[in-house]
Amino acid sequence: MTSIKIRNYNLINDRWELPLLLILVSNLIIKIIPASFLELGNDEVYYWTYALFPDLSHFDHPPMVGFLIQLFTLNNSLHGELFMRAGPLILSSLNIIILFYLVKRVYSRSSAYFAVIMYISSFYFNIISGLFILPDAPQVFFVLLALYHALPSVTTKIPARRDNINILLFGFFTGLAFLSKYHSLFLWFGMGLYILFHNRTWLKKPALYISVILTLILMMPVIYWNYNNDFISFTFQGNRIGLFQNQFNFTSFMQFNLGQFFYQNPVLFVIYSITLISILRNKQEQLNPINLYLLYSGIPLILIFTFFSLFRSALPHWSGPAFICLIILSSKYLADIYIISRVKVKRILSMGLGLFVILLVFGTLQIKFGLINNNNDSMSEFRGENDFTLDMYGWQQAGESFHQFLDKEGISKEDHNHIAIISNNWFPAAHIDYYIAYPLNIKLYALGSIERIHKYYWINKARKDDEIDKVYYITDSRNYHSPKEYENLFSEIIPKDTLNIFRNHQVAKMVYVYEMIPSKNITILSSQFPWF
Repeated sequence: MTSIKIRNYNLINDRWELPLLLILVSNLIIKIIPASFLELGNDEVYYWTYALFPDLSHFDHPPMVGFLIQLFTLNNSLHGELFMRAGPLILSSLNIIILFYLVKRVYSRSSAYFAVIMYISSFYFNIISGLFILPDAPQVFFVLLALYHALPSVTTKIPARRDNINILLFGFFTGLAFLSKYHSLFLWFGMGLYILFHNRTWLKKPALYISVILTLILMMPVIYWNYNNDFISFTFQGNRIGLFQNQFNFTSFMQFNLGQFFYQNPVLFVIYSITLISILRNKQEQLNPINLYLLYSGIPLILIFTFFSLFRSALPHWSGPAFICLIILSSKYLADIYIISRVKVKRILSMGLGLFVILLVFGTLQIKFGLINNNNDSMSEFRGENDFTLDMYGWQQAGESFHQFLDKEGISKEDHNHIAIISNNWFPAAHIDYYIAYPLNIKLYALGSIERIHKYYWINKARKDDEIDKVYYITDSRNYHSPKEYENLFSEIIPKDTLNIFRNHQVAKMVYVYEMIPSKNITILSSQFPWF
């Protein structure tokens, strides 16, 4: 097994490089444009409720994404898409810096630049976790910090004092990554495999066990919250990846793998594949301690979720953080090839970066202007149901139109706090909450099973309803759900208005407003409802 020399760089004190700064600024400017004028997606606006009602943990995920929103919106005092997405924008820029100096330390300066170019060409790293406000944004940041401290230290045969500190920092950042998403613990899995098979020296070091304790301490708030809530988060996530209660599902397997292929950028996926093949062909030369550690830290998570997809629907971004390890590995491969064929490497990376920019620009324009119109029936009650881009469009219009509707109904601003809006699901409930109810000081409640309404089970209880005089049900044609489900709770359901949502001078979808007249024998939205 060949050895590799690791230079003793310091992330804070190391010399800044002008090309890196230009890449950072250019990438940030490019992303600020869609971040500013694209409305929030289903998941993004749902995680806003984590910041609105903070807790030690939540139904779907740990609390970190909510804390991130609170930080960059100054505890919800700044309202708007750019403020909501400021966290991912800033963290992704920091990720580029961390990645650059990590790769420069373990490989070379040229490898570091190749790693950065691959990172910003990845739809997962630069958009899903680098622009949208999702739990992946803080997770990737802390995963990178954990790798930054672990990679040079766990692979050394004679650990020094600095290596012990790095292992402690690894445990700390892994704990913070867990507070973002549960499966961040794959970092400990990878480290454990490497230590057991290649560097048992660490088993004699107290720092390793203290690091584990640090991770466990940071996990405790989430464990405590789940203990008080019947471990509902772990039950929910466990059901999402349950295996043997389902039969083999080739469709979900293909969807997951095609999703990984496109989320990472097809060009990059080819680079990753060629790199892994090269490593397998040249084991003696390629399997140095750094490469082994990266393989142990990345490949198992990808394989585990790929296996899950054989039986259950799995989302492609679940394995996303593991691809950091493949980016680092591939950067060394590209640097080696670059010595022989500069034109070839430049052409391949240009293709990946070009594909990223083209799809980012096209996707932004499609969402904003509907360049490709999927609405064939302008009179359909379900107009826009096949156009997923409408999930991120039209809610601002809906909020303005609903305000006008209330004015026509003779409801003054002072009376808004006596109104309740109900919805049937966590989406579009969160969209209605963020763009319609919250700006107008109206309370929104989601009615349904906890599997359907998620965090709104707790939000419903937190919101008081003693002075509610009117109840409206809102649904849109993109995800239409009839209010007839609530006939047993309301004596009368009255269609009140249809709010047309225009995109590119055409009706893209409709938002339907119903007034719900409650039965006399129930208190409006009270705990007497069977879902509470």
